[in-house]
Amino acid sequence: MLFAGAKDAAGADQLSIEVQAPMTIHALKCAIAAVNPKLDQIVKFSRVAVGCEFVDDQYVIEHHSLEYDFALIPPVSGG
Repeated sequence: MLFAGAKDAAGADQLSIEVQAPMTIHALKCAIAAVNPKLDQIVKFSRVAVGCEFVDDQYVIEHHSLEYDFALIPPVSGG
């Protein structure tokens, strides 16, 4: 799932890509940027949530992790 600026850049609220587990979140971000180059700069600064939990770039996606939704959440500001 994509939110905020990532959603705007991709022109969609979801992105579907094939991944091979195990892989890190960092590798997933690289794969996202390769599939949609408009997201290249955004993924570098975005957080990723697996299910309802934020994870860091070293988090390893295992086969059981693929049961959950992944959310790419870029930095946002508001007021």
